[in-house]
Amino acid sequence: MAPPELTELQQAQLEVWVKPAAWAYHAQLPEEQRVNIPRAFQVYADLRLVAADVLETACLDASKQAAGSSGGVKRIKIDGELEVEKFAATNTASVDADTWCAQAARLRAEVSQGQRGGLIRSPLAGIRTGSSGGPAFTITRRGEL
Repeated sequence: MAPPELTELQQAQLEVWVKPAAWAYHAQLPEEQRVNIPRAFQVYADLRLVAADVLETACLDASKQAAGSSGGVKRIKIDGELEVEKFAATNTASVDADTWCAQAARLRAEVSQGQRGGLIRSPLAGIRTGSSGGPAFTITRRGEL
């Protein structure tokens, strides 16, 4: 059974977290390298983790492209009089890859903190207490820790 497609709102949220450049980069990858977004959402049930997968996929490919195209240092020496060194410019794919990997890490950390933090429900919440002849009340918890 195929996973259901994302709604328009979910798709929009995903595109915001991924950012346009990474989204476009991911879209141009061969299909077998792209993240299966509906399947990933079905597994994770959190769009931030799906966005992190998309960002990491784009990051990995951009890193490979940057590594393959680094020119290194070029040196020209003419009869010992003139010596010119040219350094390869920073590859934009490398900068993009670093940015996308950092964003993916931030999203994963945000999800992780959200699962650990927040309001921890009391194990007693919802239990009705009181004596047989006295008033009954329900233990509830309000506010943050």
